[in-house]
Amino acid sequence: MLLTAPVAQRPLAEAALEVGAHVVSVTDSVGEIRALLELDSEARERGLHIVLGAGFSPGLSCVLAAHAASEFDAVEEIHVAKLGTGGPACAREHHRALGDHAFEWRDGTWMRRPGGSGRELCWFPEPVGGVDCYRAALPDPLLLLPSFPGVRRVTAHLGANRRDRLTARLPMLRPPHPEGGLGALRVEVRGRQGSGRDECVLGVVDRPAMAAGAVVARADPVPRRARRTRRARGCVRR
Repeated sequence: MLLTAPVAQRPLAEAALEVGAHVVSVTDSVGEIRALLELDSEARERGLHIVLGAGFSPGLSCVLAAHAASEFDAVEEIHVAKLGTGGPACAREHHRALGDHAFEWRDGTWMRRPGGSGRELCWFPEPVGGVDCYRAALPDPLLLLPSFPGVRRVTAHLGANRRDRLTARLPMLRPPHPEGGLGALRVEVRGRQGSGRDECVLGVVDRPAMAAGAVVARADPVPRRARRTRRARGCVRR
C-alpha cells in the first residue's frame, strides 16, 4: 500500500498489515513518521515491510546521505537542508514544521530547538543558489540516525524567507500554489577518512513532486521475482 494522502496514516498502515500488504509512505510529518515507526515490531512479526522516507525529503535526502557516507570510514555528522514544496499539502506541512520544535541529535541525545531558529545560509545547486535555512520539525534525523550508528550530530533545516519565519505560528495568509515549483536539497556529511577528517556535500535541484515520484517508484519492498509471481497468480490489485 502506498500512502500519499495528507491524513492520519497509521490506521491505514495497520489495515494494510492486517491483510498482509507492505506499506510505503511519503509523509514528511514528524508525528506521522513516529506513529508509523511504532508499527515496526508488528510488521516484522508478519514478515512485512514499512518503508518510510520514500519522498523528496525524507527520501532522496537519505539517498544522498548514504552515497556521501560511502566516501568515509566513519560518519560523524549529517546535515540536511531542503527547499521547496510538492503541492498544497506539502506547503501546509512545511508551514507547520517551521512553527514547531525541531529535534537534533547531538552527542548521544536528542536536543529540542525552537522552529525558525538557527539561521544558516545554505548554498544549493544553481539556479537556486544561496538560501537562508532554519530549524524546523523535519523527520530526516529520525530516519537517518538508525542508519548511521555512532554519528554524533544529525540536523535538518528548511529554506524560508523572513515572512515565512514570522508567520509560521499563524494560519497561512494565502492558499498555496497547486504546484510547488522548483526545489532543492543539500546534504553535508562529515567524517573520518583514514587518519584525517573530511566532508562531502551533495546537492539536487528538481521539482519536489517529480523527485518524490522517482524515489517512491524505486521503493517497492516486494522483490521483482515475487512481484512477477504474484501477478501470475492474480494477487496484485492496482
